[in-house]
Amino acid sequence: RAHDEVLADTLDHYRTSMAKNAYQSRERISDKIIFDLPVSVDAEFSSALRTVLVEASTETWEFWFGLLEQFKEREGHCNVPARLKLAGFNLGKWVSTQRNIKDSINPERRHRLDDIGFVWDAIAEQWEEGFSKLLQYIELEGDCRVPHGHKINGYGLGNWILKQRQSIGNMSPETKQRLDSIGFIWEPRAEDWVFAM
Repeated sequence: RAHDEVLADTLDHYRTSMAKNAYQSRERISDKIIFDLPVSVDAEFSSALRTVLVEASTETWEFWFGLLEQFKEREGHCNVPARLKLAGFNLGKWVSTQRNIKDSINPERRHRLDDIGFVWDAIAEQWEEGFSKLLQYIELEGDCRVPHGHKINGYGLGNWILKQRQSIGNMSPETKQRLDSIGFIWEPRAEDWVFAM
């Protein structure tokens, strides 16, 4: 591996694929790796030996990246919940770790994560989803008068609105300005009183 970049890439790709394909360990790794085993050795032993070889010569990051790719194929996004387990592996914890080390992560790995749509800031992503749903509501209803508990396509927009009102003291000026620019209602009771007049 240390002297052959093509083989190193092949091994890394194989390790990534192991997370997505349980039968991967039965396939050939490369023409450069030959297992010369006695005929009496069964396929399961050969498969286990192949797995041990790949795990010993690659980093676990490749396996976890493969799990993340599998999650994205299944869910259509990379916003993995913090406690999610996939195939018995705590993928949510691994994703949280990548977010925590984002400033020191290997640039090539960061690029690979970016390429598949990795979510570096889950809180910002959740806020953007709520804002997007509010814009949908405005387009449908013509205003920001979202009823308490209202849902749009299964999303709890009414709860998101309430959370914005409650967090106004901790909100960045940019975030508040974005809400103000679309006519967000900060005091619904006062607005209702004015509306009734």
